Order: sequence, then structure tokens, then C-alpha cells
Amino acid sequence: MSMDYNATNAGDVAGHSTPNPWLLPAVTLSVETAMRQGELLQLEWRMIDKKRRIAFLLNPEMIKTGEPRAVPLSSKAMAALDGLQKAIKG
Repeated sequence: MSMDYNATNAGDVAGHSTPNPWLLPAVTLSVETAMRQGELLQLEWRMIDKKRRIAFLLNPEMIKTGEPRAVPLSSKAMAALDGLQKAIKG
């Protein structure tokens, strides 16, 4: 299965169409960064430094080690983030 992200396959995962536009980007980010579900769910746009390609995990309660950390973002992770629309909240 190719994990390449682009806007045309945002609703396809493993060749199956899904009505959830967040699924493929979430899977891509999970695979590319090794972030756990709780870490992914805590991300807000303010926690992502696109110039340095780093996501900052700040909530120790949502991190396995209990310590804030910086997660490098691969090209595929950046493409997944770029394909997402910013949520109103964050």
C-alpha cells in the first residue's frame, strides 16, 4: 500500500473509499512520525513549525514518556498536514 498523500486520494485508504477525510492524513502522520493516537489528537496548528518541519508535543499527560518532545516531520508527513484544512478551533 502506498502512503503517498495527495488531495485526490484523501478519501481512499488501502483502495477503499471512506467518507472520513481525516483518516488517510491521520494514518500517514502516524506511520511517518511514530506518534501515538493521543499524541496525534492533541496536535494543534500552533504546535507545528513548518519551516523547521517539527511538531511540538506539549501535553505531558498525552505523551507516553510524560515529557514534552519535538517530533521531526518527513516530507510525507508535511504533505499530509498541508492537505488538511485548518480547523476553526486551532
